[in-house]
Amino acid sequence: MTKKSPIHFFARLLIQGKKRLAAAFAVGLVLLPAMGAAAQDFPTLTTAWEPWPPYQYLNADNRLTGLDVELLEAVAASAGYRMKFRKLPWERHMEHLKRGSVQVAAGISYTAKRAKFLFYSRPYRLETVRLYVRRGETGAMQLTSLADLIESPFVIGVQASYYYGPLYESLKGKARFLEHIEEIEAGDANFRKLILKRIDGVLSDTYVAAATLRSLGDTQKVEIHPMTIYSDRIYFVFSKKSVDPKIVEAFNRAIEKETLAGTLQEIIDKWLK
Repeated sequence: MTKKSPIHFFARLLIQGKKRLAAAFAVGLVLLPAMGAAAQDFPTLTTAWEPWPPYQYLNADNRLTGLDVELLEAVAASAGYRMKFRKLPWERHMEHLKRGSVQVAAGISYTAKRAKFLFYSRPYRLETVRLYVRRGETGAMQLTSLADLIESPFVIGVQASYYYGPLYESLKGKARFLEHIEEIEAGDANFRKLILKRIDGVLSDTYVAAATLRSLGDTQKVEIHPMTIYSDRIYFVFSKKSVDPKIVEAFNRAIEKETLAGTLQEIIDKWLK
């Protein structure tokens, strides 16, 4: 029997490894670097993402990053897991969670409907929606509630299909309220229109607003109106079809540990700058 050369053997392994890596990227799989050498042996959980700066997106180096990506990676590593990211639209992500073919999602608010097929972690951050106006114009906008828009001359920009809280949802059914609302599908158009004085304000999640204004270079042209819009706790969720509740418990312990250590707040502060 002819012995196989060790060099040829390792060369084949290297070629096979490259082929597998290429195949993974072809179907949108990303396995982010482990946080520390020991994490390389951690079991892997699968989640999904779609472009939604600053929560999850590809940076200039084509590397997946974002607020929720970093928070999920930090908590998963602390709990003893690695994350694999698949690129999927939001609705398909939810369907995969129902079937159990994807185990985890980040950035989720609580609903009773989702709780039927998902385990919820303890909250790991807040999501807050504020009204952004041109700098120096807060005093001219005497609003204490979104309902006050109906009797005002002001027009507010929003993003279609975004959730702005229960009051906004109830007001959407009133034609007179909608006369004061301009919708866009996505992107930075609302803040551009605000700065150009085509609208009077923008409703936005604080993290999205910070990232958008930073990218536009216009952080000094806008200020936050004191009116309260909406704030809610945000969770990691896990498929009831494929995730042992003990994994959820491990994530909950990790959230508590990294919150007390200041790790999560440090990540959050970085993305709010």
